[in-house]
Amino acid sequence: MVKILTALDIKADLVRRGVRQVDIAQQIGVDLSTLNSFINGRRRPPVDFAARVRAAADLIERADQAAAAARARVLSGEPPEAA
Repeated sequence: MVKILTALDIKADLVRRGVRQVDIAQQIGVDLSTLNSFINGRRRPPVDFAARVRAAADLIERADQAAAAARARVLSGEPPEAA
């Protein structure tokens, strides 16, 4: 059974992950005010909205983890990995 995500589910997921709405808006190509309106239920989002937000949050989370790992390596004296 597929779970239908509500705006509150999406908002809670972003908070849990520590992902900022401004970063999601930039990643999915919408204004922050538009994203905020969708998440707070003031506007009806497109059908693929939850999937786009989740994919963007996954990408941002992976980028944050990679940056944290690189920072830890540099601070420990290891050379950073080549991209």
